[in-house]
Amino acid sequence: MLVYKLTVAIYDLTDQFTEVFIDKYSRTRDQMVQAVRSGMQNIVEEKTGNRASGDILSFLESQGDRLKNF
Repeated sequence: MLVYKLTVAIYDLTDQFTEVFIDKYSRTRDQMVQAVRSGMQNIVEEKTGNRASGDILSFLESQGDRLKNF
């Protein structure tokens, strides 16, 4: 659950960043938001057993303690 909460925070920060710094109609903005959304979906699928690779999940869990105080 901690990993999913971190991905929600990353999604929110990315969305805020793109609203402020990247043109509303830019393809770059679309790609950044889609990448974060895709990452969130990968976490959900990994937790439910739909994904074989746990690389993303393992990385985020290893970073969890470091990001808690951020």
